Amino acid sequence: MGQYWRIFNFDDSQECPVSGAKLGEFFWDPVQFCNLSRLLTLPRCIRGPSPIIGWASESKSDGPLAIARRNARNSRSKLLQLPVEIIWMILDKIETARDLLCFCLAHQLIGEVGETMVYNMFVEWYAPWQGCRIACIGDYTNDDDYPATLQTCVTHELARERKSLQEQEGTEDSEDSSELAISKYGFYSLASERYTTIRRVADISYAVERLFKSVSLTPNDQRKYNNLMEALLLFSEGGSMADTNTPTVLCNLSKGVYVRGDAVADLHKKLALPLARPGLALTVGIAFDQVLLSQICWSSDSNCSMDCDMQRLTRGPWAGDEFEITWLDKMRDDITWSDVTDVVLAWVEELWESSWV
Repeated sequence: MGQYWRIFNFDDSQECPVSGAKLGEFFWDPVQFCNLSRLLTLPRCIRGPSPIIGWASESKSDGPLAIARRNARNSRSKLLQLPVEIIWMILDKIETARDLLCFCLAHQLIGEVGETMVYNMFVEWYAPWQGCRIACIGDYTNDDDYPATLQTCVTHELARERKSLQEQEGTEDSEDSSELAISKYGFYSLASERYTTIRRVADISYAVERLFKSVSLTPNDQRKYNNLMEALLLFSEGGSMADTNTPTVLCNLSKGVYVRGDAVADLHKKLALPLARPGLALTVGIAFDQVLLSQICWSSDSNCSMDCDMQRLTRGPWAGDEFEITWLDKMRDDITWSDVTDVVLAWVEELWESSWV
């Protein structure tokens, strides 16, 4: 039957929607394979000047936190008299996006203090797999043969499942039956059954509108909400790859290496082919999805339904590493980076030629 593959996020116990097919069936498919890179792509405004126009004022150039503090002095609210650090601690305890946004809209000072948390929430919506350990795992992978960065996680998950099965059977001495149940499916099947399928929020401003759909706002709060929505529009538009001439980069945060998006685009122009689909005008080619997948596949068996160096493909050197897609001028400055674009894309082109030439 051949080996089936799933793309797992081991930190959040999630899988990519494209999962559950033979590798050769979805590796190049632009219809099925459209979510992986989006799950990693940070908006343009991250790690730069805040685009939020202000929770109560039109400009942030006059020291927004200082202005907010001055405005708070005239308030009778004891909350607004608290030190900024205490307000931050209160904000940090809020668990839902709706509650966080409502609290930040309550006063300019709270909004200014909580702005970083709001941004972090947006990033979780926009790039939920950013900075997580990711691998495309084949179902022939032995439970003791995962990448070193993942083996502890796999062993822990299996031990927890074994304990759960023993408790369900009502005895600590039922190791034989629990081992049989574990071996019946192993970690791949366990994760396939337990991990949730990730669904990325494509439009942040729409998501916030839904959060506030049933909330009645005062005119003052409505004005602050409108400012926030304008900022969100800038935020979501800033995530578009077409909005800047600065190259995008696929960053391997674990190894400190990156692949340039402009080189990926050039390779796509060189190799792209039309793909016949009823009612759809599609092109099959190269994107960050294929670049990443060429490095993160892992199995104990090299069967992958592709005519290529299967052993190399199925022991991906980046399997289990952490990633993000950002802009060249927004890369983390706490990592010493190496450009591996040429080496990685040479391998991707080799995979292409073995599949299409």
